[in-house]
Amino acid sequence: DIPRAISPVMGEVKKLLLRFAMTLAFGLATLAAFAQHDVALEISVDRDSVAAGDTVTWTLTVTNQNMTDVTGLQVRDTLLPGLTYLAHAAPNGTTYDISNGTWNIGSQLNATTAQLVLTIKTRVEGEGMYMNIAEVTAMNGTDVDSEPNNQELLEDDMDKACVSVPIIICSQLND
Repeated sequence: DIPRAISPVMGEVKKLLLRFAMTLAFGLATLAAFAQHDVALEISVDRDSVAAGDTVTWTLTVTNQNMTDVTGLQVRDTLLPGLTYLAHAAPNGTTYDISNGTWNIGSQLNATTAQLVLTIKTRVEGEGMYMNIAEVTAMNGTDVDSEPNNQELLEDDMDKACVSVPIIICSQLND
């Protein structure tokens, strides 16, 4: 009687399949709990060569490359002397503190938000080159390829952009 012989085997197969499904579910839950963040930061400026007194707009883009729920996220972008703050636009739920250059993102960069963008308008006051450097300075958890607030420009959580005002060396009439 073959069906009776197969019946105990089928019972064991069902048990194995159930055990496998439970192990898989536990493994996926564990993986989600220990998912590592991958936050990247880019900064750009709308014009790289201007005249003294011109307005430039700096754009900071923070990207959630692993689509995890990032919390405690902060970016610092302190404006250098010679760049006068005029205005900024921060995404809802985030703040930019001009006194210390901190963009407090908190938990707004989450598994459903791929990018957030902050824009800062400044006036360039004089001749020379102005380098603007921004960095992720805080976050809860670890990032797979960078460490917040370590001033390592080669990591993807820190970036720079510059604007220059030509220096007039000799100024003569009819030149």
